[in-house]
Amino acid sequence: MNTIRWILAAPLLLLGAWVILYHWRLVAMFIRVRFFGRQNKWESSVPLVGPVCVCLSALVAPAPELLRYSWLSFLIDPASYTLAASLPFLFRELVSPKKKST
Repeated sequence: MNTIRWILAAPLLLLGAWVILYHWRLVAMFIRVRFFGRQNKWESSVPLVGPVCVCLSALVAPAPELLRYSWLSFLIDPASYTLAASLPFLFRELVSPKKKST
């Protein structure tokens, strides 16, 4: 049974790690464009896919140590910070009354 759980957890863990590394690649591309002026094709990122995959793999894996430290993936992923910084502005857009254009 443990082997099946590891077989299910390993792809999720690898996918989550790959997405988090991809987000760090986007940070490096931003720094290169900002400071060195090199223009590249800019790619979008989905903020919580990597950490959620890591947490799901920790739930499926038979090792309880993984579950204990799975929250660290939210701290490592730079896209989580982007989402956390934009939440007040998203909340303001949801709460503020809409003005009608005439």
